[in-house]
Amino acid sequence: MTTAERGYGYAHRALRERWRKRVERGGVFCTHPRCGLEILPGEPWDLAHDPADRSRWIGCQHARCNRNTSLERRLHGSGSRGFRYRSPAW
Repeated sequence: MTTAERGYGYAHRALRERWRKRVERGGVFCTHPRCGLEILPGEPWDLAHDPADRSRWIGCQHARCNRNTSLERRLHGSGSRGFRYRSPAW
């Protein structure tokens, strides 16, 4: 499966680049439901996909928050956590 097929194609990279500028200025908060803390400039972060629809994004998340969610889904099965994501301020 290519990176584009997994949801990391041109649209993802372009949107992440737009958010990168905001994250570097500060004031962007993690959309992960268990976090909500500010993503500090220079801190690793991801543009997270909607777990139910990989063609949609739910916003910026700390890399550790986004990747822990992926691990939880693999360990516990998708949907078992019932995460509720806040809509980002697009």
